[in-house]
Order: sequence, then C-alpha cells, then structure tokens
Amino acid sequence: MTSIVCWRNLEQEKNLAWVMGDGLWAVSDTRVSNNGSVMTDNCPKVYSISALTYDGSDIHRSNPKCLFRFGFGFAGSTLIGCNVKEMLSFFVGNLSEIQYYDKPDFPYEDKLPSLMEVAQLCKNIGDKYILSLGFSFPNSARCEFLIFGCCPKTKKYRTITLRNTPENPAELTIEEVLLGANEYLVLGDQKERVSQKIDSLKESSIYESKKERDAPIFALASILEEDSGSIGGYLQLCISTIVDTKQFFISLDTNDKHNYQIAGFDLMSELSMLV
Repeated sequence: MTSIVCWRNLEQEKNLAWVMGDGLWAVSDTRVSNNGSVMTDNCPKVYSISALTYDGSDIHRSNPKCLFRFGFGFAGSTLIGCNVKEMLSFFVGNLSEIQYYDKPDFPYEDKLPSLMEVAQLCKNIGDKYILSLGFSFPNSARCEFLIFGCCPKTKKYRTITLRNTPENPAELTIEEVLLGANEYLVLGDQKERVSQKIDSLKESSIYESKKERDAPIFALASILEEDSGSIGGYLQLCISTIVDTKQFFISLDTNDKHNYQIAGFDLMSELSMLV
C-alpha cells in the first residue's frame, strides 16, 4: 500500500516562516507493492492540484488563471489512485464561472467550490473506478484518498478523507477530520506502526519543538531506512498554506548528501536537461 501522514503545523511567530510553513503538511513514501513484492519505488503519492479557469475570450484556453490549489494524496490501489488524481485534476482544471443574472452582486467567494465539494467530485470519480476494477479484481480495489488545504469558500483549513471498507467495498465514504495543533492523521496499511513511531519520537524530543513538529517526517524516514514491506522508496512532502499548496521531494541521494532525489530520479544527472 503506502503511508501518508497529515498534520496541522503551527508557526508561533508571524514572520516568513509563518507564511511559508503555517498550514497543513502531508508526508508520504513513494513505494508501490503487491503481495509483499516491490513493484516500484518511484511513484509519488501526494500532489498539489490547481483549480483553473479561463477568460471567455481565451478561445484557445492558453492562459489559465489559478483560482486556488489544494493537496491530494492516495493510498491503496495505485491504478485507481493515479486515475482519480488525473481525472480530478482535469475537471477542476477546467472550471467556468456561472453568471447569476438575477443576482449581479453575488459574492465571488461564494461562486468558488468548497473543498468538500471537491471531495464529493473525487468520490464520484473514485466510485466509478472501484466498481469497474473491483468487479474483476475485488482484492485490488482498496483505496484511501486525502484532500486537504485552505478551503477557498470557508477560508479555513480542512482535512477530508475518502475510503472504502470491507463492510462497504464498492463505495467511498467521506469524512472530515479536524486536526488540532498536536494531532495527525495516518493513511495506509501500517497505521498503528507509523503512529507508534511518531508518538515515540514526540516523547523523546519534547523539548525540541522543531523536531517534535517534524516527527511525522522523521518517523517515516526511519521506516524507509528499515525497508519495511509496503512502505519504502523516497520521502515527499506537500505543504498547504493560506497562500499556496506546494509539493516537495525531500530525500537525499544516499551516495551524495548534497544531491536531492525527485521520487528517485537524480536531479543533476537524470533531470538536468529539463530543470
């Protein structure tokens, strides 16, 4: 499967660190496995998705305008997860404004979709893939989704999960989770182990506020070093603030600590022609 940890990061001082880091953080691995066998260690699991629109005069749709961005993650079936991510990106990346002729002063913010409405769209897409894949491969249709960020309508941070269960395998259930300052949410097939590792790190670093804050990152990094079955590969991070939602890859090359890996791809030797 995989592992994703989402938590509310609180910056105490209203400075640049607050602008860049105060918000919802999500960290994950990049491994895809099947029945205990590693298929690949190079599959990102958390993303920043942009909601885009176009002016009516832009007939070629070549100048998109970004309305907002939010975080998206998946655990479980990679086939379902990747397709849901692509279809969700397509739909929210082609939004059009509805003209309220009977309400010319209708507030702009109220026209924007909420993150719960985005989650409902994700559910509709996911249910279709679950039914089609689960019909022939019922054991390969288990999945969890995470949608998080600053809601463009409510202006509040929201964390929403979608998952199917053994009791209801054919349909995703939506649940909103309220994350406090010291709380976190774990997705994946090793929830208990990841949670125990995070709690252990928090207890051992109670006087080191930064390390305590980053405990989910250190916990997942420690599990990656153990090369533990369904969790492995490389670390990636997605940070959603009131300003933006950005995706980061934070694993270093094991042979060169000064060289970052992009989901296992070497930034300098394999990607240098493009970046």
